Amino acid sequence: MCSRVWFVTDRRISQEYPQIQILRALKERCAEEDVEFRSLLMDQIVLTISEGQLGKYYPVHKKPVPVWS
Repeated sequence: MCSRVWFVTDRRISQEYPQIQILRALKERCAEEDVEFRSLLMDQIVLTISEGQLGKYYPVHKKPVPVWS
């Protein structure tokens, strides 16, 4: 069981019926399951999933490398 759910969607379609219904259903389910819910609107979406994790944790002494470099 996860402790956090991210709903990432394109800003251009965020107010369309399917997206609104998905957002509502996820919020309700997360509240029932005591899971933190986060929603993010983006103009362009590029995701990095590494070892089952969205994004990557970098210790303070290491500098993260931007995806676009």
